[in-house]
Amino acid sequence: MSVTLHKKFQLLLVALIFTALTLWGSVDSARATTNDYVVTEIPNAPILIQSVIEYHGVTYTDGRDKNTGLDHMYSFDGTSFTEVPGSSGMTNPIIFNDKLIAIGSPPSSFEQHVYEFDGTTIRDLVNVGGLSTYDIFAIFNGYLYIGNNNSATNYETYKYNGSGTPTRVSSLPIGLETPVIYGNKMYARGWHNPGIYDLYSIDASDTVTQITTDIAPIMLSVVNNKLYYFGYINYQ
Repeated sequence: MSVTLHKKFQLLLVALIFTALTLWGSVDSARATTNDYVVTEIPNAPILIQSVIEYHGVTYTDGRDKNTGLDHMYSFDGTSFTEVPGSSGMTNPIIFNDKLIAIGSPPSSFEQHVYEFDGTTIRDLVNVGGLSTYDIFAIFNGYLYIGNNNSATNYETYKYNGSGTPTRVSSLPIGLETPVIYGNKMYARGWHNPGIYDLYSIDASDTVTQITTDIAPIMLSVVNNKLYYFGYINYQ
């Protein structure tokens, strides 16, 4: 029986097989066989691939160079991987406003930056420096929300409309994580004194409502048109 695989699925399958073989310590060219087809390792493939995305007709992945141990973003033409220049540390890219957005770290640095890639040029959007830990938070109401879990900068949250630079929004809860868009609002957990996470809703005008008290919600999900989450009662 002949099996035809979509190129992206085939790439992901190759990456998963290659990663598994690497984790098991294999250094030989690997070949995995099923009853119907053969998948062959791509010699220059990065390891630890986390995401595969198609942008402007090109397949991009993140991954780690097995020789240098550095993370980069790569393009893939169906035969080989090519490192995107200047993409040091960039992982888990998403598409927003017809651009790739990803978190990255310069070589030999603990800083994190938010980068924008248009297929040719990489632009640094946000960099507070130090031990900033950014999170591509959510796309809501035409904006990209970006969180930063760094106590030195008070866990600021940014909004980005796709042009210029992201704007810090001091009215939003800090330490925002695990967003879910439900109805016409965004729901997420956020941090407040004395060190507790609770559930918040945020509308299109960035009006914030705290929904829970001392719950520390996790794993937000919408099922059958209802929002569910796990949490702790009287979490202190």
